[in-house]
Amino acid sequence: MSTHRFLLVIVGIFSFLAVSSAQGNKTEKEYIEKRYTIFYRVNKSDIDRDYMNNGHTIHTMVEDIRNTLRNQGTIPDSLIVFASTSPEGSVAVNERLAIERAESTKEMLLKNCPQFGQSKIRVESRANDWSGLILVLRRNKSLVYRNDIIKVLTDPTISNKQAALMRMPEAYEEVKDELFSNMRTASITIRVIRTETNVDEFVTEPELYLTTKSPVNFTAEGGEGKLEYKKNVEEDGVVPAVRT
Repeated sequence: MSTHRFLLVIVGIFSFLAVSSAQGNKTEKEYIEKRYTIFYRVNKSDIDRDYMNNGHTIHTMVEDIRNTLRNQGTIPDSLIVFASTSPEGSVAVNERLAIERAESTKEMLLKNCPQFGQSKIRVESRANDWSGLILVLRRNKSLVYRNDIIKVLTDPTISNKQAALMRMPEAYEEVKDELFSNMRTASITIRVIRTETNVDEFVTEPELYLTTKSPVNFTAEGGEGKLEYKKNVEEDGVVPAVRT
């Protein structure tokens, strides 16, 4: 066998163990909804941008859509329009107004929000009647003449509710000012989908195996290190020592 070894006996080699943990694509969907309200004048179905802050609402809505869809992985899903009327007037007129308001809102959306397209816009409409106003009044306790109005609306002997309320001018003005304007509306619900795809990264863990009788400095790709052992060995002995 050879005589005294001087500096280093290397009986190991560099070994790199690559552990791949790719589990495929994992896609999650998040639905984002935003709502806006357009208001209509009495007996009107066209959108007046100068009425009840409609112009600002439309501008804000369009900007919100653009900014939302600008994010990577976000796509348009649907636009839902629900148009309604106040209970004033005949049922036939109100039903026509509700449909026309829904359609005029849809046309506005097609013009200002082309990202959605015809097939992604759904419209619904309803002509509110006096019974619907009862439900609103029961939830709203701020009106001064609330109890008087409910009494008229729930009286089965009164067939013409509007005429009966108009004989109470102060009560009728209050309900018109506080409630009717909020019933002549088109509610717009915008829905988009945000998808996020997370791909697990490949992880590579290098491991270094060396045996040495004395400390040794080394340079490797990615930096420098130092290997050493912590106990004595015989001349021909070896000790695995790893330090990273």
